[in-house]
Amino acid sequence: MAIESLFTDALAHAGSGIVLALADFVSSRVANPKAGRLERKKQCLVSIDALLDSEPAQQVQTAAESSTNTKQTETPAPPAEERHPIPKDSLEYAKHINVVRNYLTSSGLAKLKLPLFERVKQWFASLIRDEKINGLTNLQKLGVAAGVEVLYDTIFGFHYYTAVLQYSPFATIMVNLYQIPSFWAGLWLGNGLKKFINLLISSSDEKKLDKAIQGLLQRTNIVDVVVNYEAPEQIRNNLLEQGISLSASQLTRVGQSAFAHLKHFATSARDTADDVLNYPQKQAERREQEREDRKKRFDDLTRGR
Repeated sequence: MAIESLFTDALAHAGSGIVLALADFVSSRVANPKAGRLERKKQCLVSIDALLDSEPAQQVQTAAESSTNTKQTETPAPPAEERHPIPKDSLEYAKHINVVRNYLTSSGLAKLKLPLFERVKQWFASLIRDEKINGLTNLQKLGVAAGVEVLYDTIFGFHYYTAVLQYSPFATIMVNLYQIPSFWAGLWLGNGLKKFINLLISSSDEKKLDKAIQGLLQRTNIVDVVVNYEAPEQIRNNLLEQGISLSASQLTRVGQSAFAHLKHFATSARDTADDVLNYPQKQAERREQEREDRKKRFDDLTRGR
């Protein structure tokens, strides 16, 4: 095969990867209209704030508090009405956990611990609603690229290369050495293009909500709280009566990578808390100030609606 033909074929497979990545994004966007996305993200923000309010102040260790001269991300919070910690064995607390857990799973950051049949069933149920490819790690995308290319060659490619192009069976197999990396590169480029497009078409309100949620996920222990929560049996039964199934969860590989730094912050806090004078009191004061700042920014976000 001439160099020009190799290059053209590689570009075609890379283009296929880009198309698949964009199709993954578009299908999810169509299945999740703007109004629904905004409402879910607002509810997620409210639930995160409610769960953080229910955590002991000394346990809410943030990245900004663990390093010096670190500028905090602006994070709007729910409205400024007076609130109280929610008992962790209550139905309300479990519902807030479910809201945030649904956000993490739909974002590809966490997955539910379910039997194999239930996992397959849920995967197909969310195939259009959630992005299944763009949220994968690079290694997982390489696996997808290999699977797609092998499937394509099995159905179409092998006959085309041997009967039409007169390749030997060995040469037909060897073309995968550049086709698979090309397709993977297309998935990677398509995900980058999707992020740029999403930035252009997302409303300012949605961008602020995304920034607020991501800031809290990255700066607090909310991920650990949500992922490790196990509802009491009575609470699970009450939720089932309302049509809500609250299953145990765990971080995906993407989630583990995204939140790996939180383990370091939590460990540092545990190691140094006993050596810091009046640590709990100072943490409580800082947390109260952070809560007031979040309330004020959320009021600014929702003013005039």
